[in-house]
Amino acid sequence: MADGSTKNSQDLVGQPIWDGLYGEDGEGAYLIGGHCSKCGFVALGVRQICPGCLETDVMGEEPIGRRGTLYACTVIHQAPEGFEAPFAVGYVDIGEGVRVFAHIENTTESWVLDGSVELTIVPIKTGGDGAALLGPRYRSAEEK
Repeated sequence: MADGSTKNSQDLVGQPIWDGLYGEDGEGAYLIGGHCSKCGFVALGVRQICPGCLETDVMGEEPIGRRGTLYACTVIHQAPEGFEAPFAVGYVDIGEGVRVFAHIENTTESWVLDGSVELTIVPIKTGGDGAALLGPRYRSAEEK
């Protein structure tokens, strides 16, 4: 199910794997980050308490993770229910000190450690009701 599609997420049929994880604008797909207005800390997701300064209600939404650098990856051959094996996952450094664990396009071009990757939104798994669940997957930025 996880194909190499480069469509906008609005063109894909399905629902987000979880609400508030990603968005899309004129520049493409992004992860929803939280940026602290007090100390500048950036995290994946907007949080009520800033992990950097521990102040409350100081984090605002900020697009992060459009591009990154692949830190590590592996291929999963035994898939849990709803996933189609094999699929690749890994850690991506997306800047601002944030490292995310995400799906990686299952191609040797995308598995280059320290390689530049870009975010796409694709079907990640099938939900219990049979609907496609969309989520983030990084692919080589060098493929274009």
